[in-house]
Amino acid sequence: GKRRRGPTMGNRWVRLVQKVPGLAMALVVLSLGAMTAPVLQMELALPADTTSNPDTTQRKAADIMSEGFGPGVNGPFLAVVDAHTVNAESGALAPLVDAQSQPEPAPAPEQDAAENAAPEEEMPEQPQGDQPAAEPEIAPAAEVVDTSADAADAASPEDKAALASFLYTADQLKGLGGVKHAQIVGLSQDKRAAQIMVTPETAPTDAATVNVAHALRSATGEIEDATGTDIGLTGLTAVQLDITERLEEAMVPYLAIVVGLAIVLLLLVFRSILVPLVAGLGFLLSVGGAFGLTVLVWQEGLWNLVPAPGPLISFMPIFLIGVTFGLAMDYQVFLVTRMREHISRHPEGTGGRYSAVDEATITGFTQGARVVTAAAIIMISVFVAFINQPLPFIQIFGFALAAGVLFDAFFIRMTLVPATMFLMGRATWWMPKWLAKILPTLDIEGTALEEEWEAKHATPAPIPADKEEE
Repeated sequence: GKRRRGPTMGNRWVRLVQKVPGLAMALVVLSLGAMTAPVLQMELALPADTTSNPDTTQRKAADIMSEGFGPGVNGPFLAVVDAHTVNAESGALAPLVDAQSQPEPAPAPEQDAAENAAPEEEMPEQPQGDQPAAEPEIAPAAEVVDTSADAADAASPEDKAALASFLYTADQLKGLGGVKHAQIVGLSQDKRAAQIMVTPETAPTDAATVNVAHALRSATGEIEDATGTDIGLTGLTAVQLDITERLEEAMVPYLAIVVGLAIVLLLLVFRSILVPLVAGLGFLLSVGGAFGLTVLVWQEGLWNLVPAPGPLISFMPIFLIGVTFGLAMDYQVFLVTRMREHISRHPEGTGGRYSAVDEATITGFTQGARVVTAAAIIMISVFVAFINQPLPFIQIFGFALAAGVLFDAFFIRMTLVPATMFLMGRATWWMPKWLAKILPTLDIEGTALEEEWEAKHATPAPIPADKEEE
């Protein structure tokens, strides 16, 4: 086949960047930097029925429940109270313990109401008891613990204190801001543990629900100190919030370790200070821009491009950083190794109109640009295909990964990296002599093997070869 003549598109692009490296660098840094700003408003959550597409049955059911009973019904918390270590002498429980010693007035109206079969007439009289706010919670517990005066008298102080601790906990949790209701929904067989369902006023993926979870944890700590009980907070919403918070806390150390180790490895490979730093900082810019654009479209609902904007899936940042970073470093090695080879073989250049560093950058870029372009287009196409899937969190993954690869391959590797090399000149390949001595030399391209092979096969008959040429 015929070899292509004339400059390739990659060659034309890198020569354009060489003419205006400062402008190219400024455009990339400012554009991706501005796109990173929405990351400050990023909200994370695990998938829920309330964040499904509006046309799905689970989303319709969640919306109906929210309209009828409030958004919090889709994500209640479950507080578990262990009263085996309850403090029977607790001052906070004393009024509730004393109330159990005089149970006669409480059951009489209920029995009369049952006998007369007229609950409507007796309903107004029920709030006149000693515990009006806690009576809905007493009912299931009373059926198990003390349904008669004799049972109340026979109960031990610890049993009374245990029941009192359940009622006290429900009453305290009910009074927290953002909590719509708290009620006892079950007792253990030994009547020393209880489940309390706490319904927030907001949806499980709402940012306010996170504050409710923190308030519940603080309140349960205070209740434990006051009553001597052990209280745990569980339920699907609490577990999801815990996972989200753990992933958020791990993101910064994870990013620092990944980028830090990559800089060290690139330092060994390219024998340069600037090249690894640009590679690492450029990756932060590209992944920040991808995060920001994803927040704008899928969380804030930019231009109504998505039907159900909401919090992003909690695993997305970790997943996006890992996948995009692997691809970014591949593209970095594809491009810069060709440049490193050229500058190693021609440290003073070949006498063209470009300096040695510019010549190596242009030559290496021209040789590697097609590989990076093809690889990036393939990955972007694969990730874009995810956007057509029905599940929102799969769509978000596809969009974020496609944006990350687009920004990193074309903005960072093929624009920012050569622009910084053109601007820095000889400093691009500078490394302190003491550091060069410490770092081991890695021959990743097998240059030494090539030289050994060439020397071995060139020695047999050099004279006849010269004579034949003459």
